Amino acid sequence: THKKRITLMWVLPFSILAGLVILAAVACLLKKRVGNRERKE
Repeated sequence: THKKRITLMWVLPFSILAGLVILAAVACLLKKRVGNRERKE
């Protein structure tokens, strides 16, 4: 059980960081799409 706790301590921060990175990437893609639409119009 102690090992499981250690793995959770390591996995949780990494999963949160990964989620933030993915959200940032999606936000950048959405901004690029919106920018392209505005430029075309």
